[in-house]
Amino acid sequence: MNCIIFTGGNYPEKSKAIHFIEPLLENATIIAADSGLNAAKAYDMKPDFFLGDMDSVSAEATAWFKSIKKEAAPQNTETFPEDKDFSDTELALKKTESLGADFTVLIGGSGGRLDHLLGILKLFKGKNAPDLWLAEENAVCFIDAEKRPRIEVDALPENAPVSVFPVFPGQHTDKCAKYVCKSENLVWPLDGLDWNGGSVSLSNRRTSSSTSPVRLYAESGSFIVIVPLCASFSFSA
Repeated sequence: MNCIIFTGGNYPEKSKAIHFIEPLLENATIIAADSGLNAAKAYDMKPDFFLGDMDSVSAEATAWFKSIKKEAAPQNTETFPEDKDFSDTELALKKTESLGADFTVLIGGSGGRLDHLLGILKLFKGKNAPDLWLAEENAVCFIDAEKRPRIEVDALPENAPVSVFPVFPGQHTDKCAKYVCKSENLVWPLDGLDWNGGSVSLSNRRTSSSTSPVRLYAESGSFIVIVPLCASFSFSA
């Protein structure tokens, strides 16, 4: 089962993100986290679950949600106090775990407050990390040596940036393990980078001589791959 989470903050225009979403819709559960309901309404995608502390969602979006008549499943609303241990986005990711999701897409969460942005990035350190984050202008793909290690990125415009960052656990419990990510068709290969020592691959790009997809393989550790929204990609185990 796939889960699509709409969260607060800036989100991509539907026309820029729909090619990521359409292949997942047939077997998808949609969750709106607080003001993520505004984005769900803009996408005209009816949530199966609406949760959060409800401190920033618009009255218009709330009325829209209440007017929805679900045929296959009832609407579910879960309200939490404003003073809580988890963000609304974290609560939505916990919901995906309870639902048994195989693949999770997070939509929104960029722009605005820097602390919220850093909070989204922290989510990739947890066990319920999203597989894909669609921000306002970028797609952020999560690859992990144990869960989903391979990705192919295609449809990249000339000189489009491909950036790769290591993701260490919150407690750095395995930072002593050597992180390894292999690549094909990048101008600056990732093989041999000292990720543990602080290396990143910022604004890399596909080699001009290649028309093949950029291929990345997380041999050890976890990484996020940041590409333009116009890109296409596929994951594999």
